[in-house]
Amino acid sequence: MIFEYAGSVGLGGKIESSLPFNLSLRARLLDSEDKEIAVSETNKPFIKSCDASGNPRETDINLVIDAAEGVDFSDIASIELIFTADARDASGVPAREDSYIKVNSLYARIPKGITIDLAGLLFEEEETEEGEGTESEETNE
Repeated sequence: MIFEYAGSVGLGGKIESSLPFNLSLRARLLDSEDKEIAVSETNKPFIKSCDASGNPRETDINLVIDAAEGVDFSDIASIELIFTADARDASGVPAREDSYIKVNSLYARIPKGITIDLAGLLFEEEETEEGEGTESEETNE
């Protein structure tokens, strides 16, 4: 194994919304075969609705995802963001055709770091280089 995660992944950023209702956010981690990786989420941030005048608002998000017990995060291939509407604290403004949600910035964090096995990385590269051009050519006699 060349890369090894130390237990959690974080997503942060700024999301702007002109929708008249809040949105909750959660993430699904997918491996290289598009299978879901089991997690225990520590929080579910929400994105604020537009204000009472219908003007968009920007929300800072900080989503921390911890690995479920016995799960290895080393095969994370993609992260799927799932937004769910929450109308409990709706602004009272009707949704318009031009209402939107926009990700202004998004970044990933690995709070406990990544371990990189350079020996494994170098060894893998050497094997690839040695394997190139080793096919024998058939000759017609």
